[in-house]
Amino acid sequence: MTTTQPSFLRSSLASLCGFLGACVLLGCCLLALGALAALGAGGDSVPEGAVLTVDLSDPITDRGLGNASLAGILQEAEQPKALARVVAGIAAAGEDERISGLLLHGWARGRSWAQLAALREAVEEFSASGKPVTAWFADWSEPEIYMASAADERWIQPLGTVSLDGFAAEMMFFGEGLADLGVEMQVIKVGRFKSAVDPFLRDSMSSADREQWQRLLDGLFEQFAQGAAQGLDKTAETLGELADEGHFLSAERAETLGLVSGQLHFTELLDQLRERTGAEEDEPFTQVSLGAWLAAENPFENDDDDEPTVAILYAEGGIVDGESEEAVGGDTLARRIRALAQDDEVSAVVLRVNSPGGSATASEVILQELRRLQEKKPLVVSMGGLAASGGYWISCLADHIVARPETITGSIGVFGLLPSVDGLLDKLGVQVDTVRTAPHADAQSMYRARTEPELENLQTFVDQIYQDFLERVSKGRSLPQERVHEIGQGRVWLGVDALELGLVDSLGGLHEAVIEAASLAKLESYRVRHEMDNRDALERFLESVLEEESDDLVRLAQRRPALDLLARLRSLDALLRTSGIQARLPYDFAIR
Repeated sequence: MTTTQPSFLRSSLASLCGFLGACVLLGCCLLALGALAALGAGGDSVPEGAVLTVDLSDPITDRGLGNASLAGILQEAEQPKALARVVAGIAAAGEDERISGLLLHGWARGRSWAQLAALREAVEEFSASGKPVTAWFADWSEPEIYMASAADERWIQPLGTVSLDGFAAEMMFFGEGLADLGVEMQVIKVGRFKSAVDPFLRDSMSSADREQWQRLLDGLFEQFAQGAAQGLDKTAETLGELADEGHFLSAERAETLGLVSGQLHFTELLDQLRERTGAEEDEPFTQVSLGAWLAAENPFENDDDDEPTVAILYAEGGIVDGESEEAVGGDTLARRIRALAQDDEVSAVVLRVNSPGGSATASEVILQELRRLQEKKPLVVSMGGLAASGGYWISCLADHIVARPETITGSIGVFGLLPSVDGLLDKLGVQVDTVRTAPHADAQSMYRARTEPELENLQTFVDQIYQDFLERVSKGRSLPQERVHEIGQGRVWLGVDALELGLVDSLGGLHEAVIEAASLAKLESYRVRHEMDNRDALERFLESVLEEESDDLVRLAQRRPALDLLARLRSLDALLRTSGIQARLPYDFAIR
């Protein structure tokens, strides 16, 4: 007793200190987030003659939903904005008599090209009002060029550079390294192009994978060049030639080529805007941030309750089994679909899909609920930046599918990844012994390789899921199964190619999808309702702490140094926690 009592007291005291420390940390977070919110909003009033300022660095997602874990709250200083809300806000601000112009700044890179295209269209709609659009970026690359091409004035800081050198996608391969460690990855898959497993088996890209990626990058660059060329008064071919030469341009050279209007330090730009808006010399120019304008106005929804409703339901993120708010939980989304099917106010549904896929079983749960919904009302799918593999699975039976030209979709294929670390354990001198009630009871263990009969059994299962996938696409797209197999096999396609192949019905954004849904429901007038969780990440976290995770604060105090590592492992953790057979996009990737 004398030896355990001090240990118990120390443990209790440490836990108490950790809890109190975490409470202090959380309090600081609350104050910081509140201060940031206050700075971002700047009040609900919109001053006369204000310039609407849009920081393209601000986080934007389809649902406007932030990561509600403590790690997410600490790492994300600002709650993401919903893309539809941002697009509607920029476009509608052009009709606001209090708004005199638009300023784009920050960083445009890091977004999907489908999202950039939607934002650019909103800027063009604002510009159509006749009000000036100004863009200023310190350094430019293709995303900044693309967005700024919709502006009347394009400024760069004098020491800035313009990188116009084309697109590249880099993949890392671990095959040799894993083999040296004694780790074997056993794979079951269907599809020549289903390359999700390649990084664990190979040392370089397969010819099929290189083929599909080359087409994706070429197609995206075509969309960029065609979109930017008109605003820059150039041809797409000219921009392609500059990229082929690998141009890394100085501000002066970019001005000579007409890519930018001129060079300005940001302080000089602020002076110009101060003069335009009539602000006093010692005051900032008259402005309102997009967040503050959205807080004062509501262009997002029509609140006429007497109108029939077109509901927009969001499927954003990886598809996982069971319940999930952060990702697309199969059970969570299925429950929301059932609610819409039973909602007499809802006349049509738009499913906004922005997902690389994931669990095949969860995808099927969602698809079956969508099937039942279609027995009562029209269903239109709007594809965002990604609607691939499982994301396409849940889309394929819709009455109409709308994709952006830049959407990455298709990837009709399935795979399973079975790691075995027995070789590594041998090198470490670690042995695993097993007791079984049946010969294959440990077939899912990572401590041994699967036998050939076990792999054959699993492959049969994967083949059947792929066949099920083909059947659903064939029925939904009115294509022969043989044709679906030809364009399937795990290959990803751009939306513009998917239209030619019959995988989607038309090109456009969320707005066009809503119009199509209303047309199918024969609605002459209607309201739009976005099915979103309007609570911010902090509110959702606090609710989870109170309901389920009251020990999170203590754990935070103990694990704060590992938060960054945990965030980096998040996608791998999600991959391993889903069911063994997955319909998922080949990579988590960023195109630069």
